[in-house]
Amino acid sequence: MIAVRTVLILLILIVSNIVCYNGRIGNYFFGTLNHCYSNENHTFKDCELLLKNVDFKDVESSFQYYKNQHHKSQADKLYRNFKKNYLFFWLWYDYAVNPKWDLDYLPKYE
Repeated sequence: MIAVRTVLILLILIVSNIVCYNGRIGNYFFGTLNHCYSNENHTFKDCELLLKNVDFKDVESSFQYYKNQHHKSQADKLYRNFKKNYLFFWLWYDYAVNPKWDLDYLPKYE
């Protein structure tokens, strides 16, 4: 009985990890959606891609490159296109220390 319970718990953990990182439902419930960013007029758009190791620093670098290539003013700023969800208590620490959460929110332009 204990072996069956252990195997069941391991299966649940494995499936929840797969759903968390690969499925939309898991991403919504676990708060691991890829985060997207843009400038005010949405001519620049970029996203963090968890499975491809593209993080916020890469997005910031891309934005600086975009501003340099298109002769944008340094006042042109980056916005996050995703809201904080305070129900995801496991992200509270990230909200406090990660600089991406300091960016102003701008709704996504489809």
